[in-house]
Amino acid sequence: MNIPLTNVSNPGEPRKGFGIRFKAMALGTALTLVAAAVGGALVYHGALLGLLNTQRTLLTREAQSAEKIFSRNLDTLRRDVLLISILPAITEFSSTMCTAAVDDDLLSCHNRAIQVLVALLRARTTYHQIAIIGSDGREILRVHNDGEYPAAVPDGQLHDLRATPLFKAGSKLTEGQTWLSDAWNEQKAATPQPARRTLIRAVTPLFTTDGTQFGLAVVELDLD
Repeated sequence: MNIPLTNVSNPGEPRKGFGIRFKAMALGTALTLVAAAVGGALVYHGALLGLLNTQRTLLTREAQSAEKIFSRNLDTLRRDVLLISILPAITEFSSTMCTAAVDDDLLSCHNRAIQVLVALLRARTTYHQIAIIGSDGREILRVHNDGEYPAAVPDGQLHDLRATPLFKAGSKLTEGQTWLSDAWNEQKAATPQPARRTLIRAVTPLFTTDGTQFGLAVVELDLD
């Protein structure tokens, strides 16, 4: 029996139509995978960019907030040092009644001034210390916040500040003016391990009732 050869396929010869369809399917799959990878990368980088923008916004807000707090603290520092210069206990301390006093009367003036300044330190816990400096550049009294409670510094630990920028700048001020120092770092006292703080000072002049400069009021703020 004769079989027409035109209807018989040869297994050794691949079908051209099938090969083209396979290549097209493979190419389509590859393009789909590439598109998915590119899309995923775009989504990832978009999310990363969004996260970075969010972090940048938060950091900017934090910086602005810190700047506002710092500005408010300095404004409060200026107001408080001016307030000290007009407190009754301080104006009395710088008056002739106290500067000419001796023994018990002088001690009473001294103690009243210390009590007022200690009370201010208790109210303003960020203040490190407050001092009254005489016109000769020597500290007359100082209260500090280094211990468990604010207290007066013993007379033997008072400083001579004649050569300091603080005294030189403060001596040139007129009534109602203030001067702010640059910030500096200082080792904290009575700490078991090294610890530092950043401090800044505000200064205003003190005058007697006849207008003579008595000295300076100094408030030291802990910025940390």
